[in-house]
Amino acid sequence: MRREDIAQVTEIDREAFPTLWPPVNYERELENRLAHYIVACDEEERVEESEVEASLEKDPPGASIQGKAFI
Repeated sequence: MRREDIAQVTEIDREAFPTLWPPVNYERELENRLAHYIVACDEEERVEESEVEASLEKDPPGASIQGKAFI
């Protein structure tokens, strides 16, 4: 996982779990030499970050993002 993945990972986290892990926690974990995070995506269903940001702005909290893959 890279720092630029955090916004998309946070959105997936919001969709998947009842409690949100704040983005700052992911930033800290990226500095943790003992932790390793892998981001997987489907290139055929790839959604660019600008599309994710636009979706976050218009969708209410908890809105579905199913069927989209994030990088």
